[in-house]
Amino acid sequence: MTELVSLQSAAGTAHISPLGAEVRSWTVGGRELIWPGDAASWPRSAPVLFPLVGRSAGAEVTIEGRRYPMPIHGFAPTSPFAVERVSADAATLSLCDSEATRRHYPFAFRLGVTFTLEPDALAVELRVANADTRPMPYAAGLHPGFAWPARAEGRGAILFGADETPLVPVITAEGLFSPQRRPVAIDGRAMALTPANIGNEAVCFLDARSRDVTFHPGDGTALEVSHEGFAHFAFWTKAGAAFLCIESWTGHGDAPDGGGELAQRPSMIVLAPGEERAHRARYAFREAR
Repeated sequence: MTELVSLQSAAGTAHISPLGAEVRSWTVGGRELIWPGDAASWPRSAPVLFPLVGRSAGAEVTIEGRRYPMPIHGFAPTSPFAVERVSADAATLSLCDSEATRRHYPFAFRLGVTFTLEPDALAVELRVANADTRPMPYAAGLHPGFAWPARAEGRGAILFGADETPLVPVITAEGLFSPQRRPVAIDGRAMALTPANIGNEAVCFLDARSRDVTFHPGDGTALEVSHEGFAHFAFWTKAGAAFLCIESWTGHGDAPDGGGELAQRPSMIVLAPGEERAHRARYAFREAR
């Protein structure tokens, strides 16, 4: 079993697995905020997504005319990260190209993930560097699942930081992004987490205006989520499961008729040789008043 990296800041604790650089636990004042994962609904907790977000048509991508197999959300969620630096309240883990990654993605790269713990908040920074001699297309994301004890009572809402268009992509049965849109009910800037709004299909606000959202899980507490360097917010759960994923993405899933060059896929970032890009998110817990 992989030994976890442990952080502490006053009443806050976090435990991070080097496998996937995944947060497995985050507590504030003894309250667990991260979904622990289970085999019945979703076995993950908070995967890091790279070099793609979402699924690819045919589970493959095309790079410079050659086809490569690509798992959902890329290979980062199942890759071992090196632990570079650890202090009492911060840690940096990294993933570099290897023979294993080049079977999916033929680029030299470095992905650094830095976690900084505060007494009531957790910040995450992704830093992507192109170590290759040619332009490198990529997408990255954060996929934390947060505990939602009041799910069974049908309580919960998302409050957006800006006005959002209440239309989201229809996701196909294969998990691909169709051009069709479906409506969601937003009252002002509040989206109730009803079955009609959020079921087993991801609810994706592409090119979201909001740089922050607040999750009200229905028990008087709140979780404030802010990000920079990400274009999209997405929300996902499984029917009957007591978690809500609040995801920050730079890219998104492929179209059903996709399969063209990866660099041309919508919402991809292309780094020049030697270029580096940072993407940041911060999660702050607020006790009930």
